[in-house]
Amino acid sequence: NKAIITMHSSAIEELFTHKENIFLCNGGNAKDLALAIMTLKNDRELRDRISANAYTLYSKNLTSKIIVQNLLNKLQ
Repeated sequence: NKAIITMHSSAIEELFTHKENIFLCNGGNAKDLALAIMTLKNDRELRDRISANAYTLYSKNLTSKIIVQNLLNKLQ
């Protein structure tokens, strides 16, 4: 149950949505990272929403059991 900050990438954006279940910033840009950190520090509602939604997404799609089951289903 933590709000995660990471850089924009097509791989991340396949599963996660900015400000819904993750906070995205531009890679290699210290000012953008600092802004992301300060935004989450100062906006508890956003931080709590992101962390709750990320945990829900993880629980429904990303546990090892679910990932293995999805892989086995595709192999069958």
